Amino acid sequence: MEKDTQDFPKLGATGEESYFALVGWYGAKLGDRFVLKMQGYRSSESKARKAVEVSEFFLTRNQAAQLGYYLFQITGQTPPQPPPPRGWFRRLFGGPRRPAPPPPNL
Repeated sequence: MEKDTQDFPKLGATGEESYFALVGWYGAKLGDRFVLKMQGYRSSESKARKAVEVSEFFLTRNQAAQLGYYLFQITGQTPPQPPPPRGWFRRLFGGPRRPAPPPPNL
C-alpha cells in the first residue's frame, strides 16, 4: 500500500511544502541504537544559498531493519543473501571459503 504525497503532513513552520534532495548519507552504531545522518538541499531555500543541510535520525534496531526492508521493497531489489553452505567435498578436502558479505554501515 503506497501513500500519495498529498497524504503526508505539510512540512515547515509556514505550512509550505519543502522537499529535501538527498546528496549524501552516513550511518553508524551508537550503543544499542543507530544514528543516520543525511545531507541534502531544501527546495524552499533560495537558489543563491547553497548550504548543505545535515539531519540526524536516531533509530532503534527494529526501526533500522524496517527502514531497510521498506527501501528494498520500493526499489524492487532484494537484500543480499548469505553464501550457500559448502558441500561435503569442500569441507573434507578444504578449498577457499567464500568471504562473508560485509556488514551494513548502520
